[in-house]
Amino acid sequence: MGKLIDVMKREFLGWKKWQVIWIIFANVIILGVSLYLGDTIIGILASLAGVTCVILWGWAGYRITFSEPSIFCGENAKKERDFCCM
Repeated sequence: MGKLIDVMKREFLGWKKWQVIWIIFANVIILGVSLYLGDTIIGILASLAGVTCVILWGWAGYRITFSEPSIFCGENAKKERDFCCM
């Protein structure tokens, strides 16, 4: 359980409060609609995974595009212009 919490802390590092609330809110809405419509467990899990994946990938793309390169490419990224930062 401790490793999962560490992973979650690392994943949400740098997120603003509204962004965390947004991902929780989106998942609660998906869960509520899925339960209301009588979806199966597999359907609920697929829906939650899909929504979470889209939000996380969108946020990662935003961070890569608009953040400091050193966040993703190491401390010498600005000097060396690593491939991942171009």
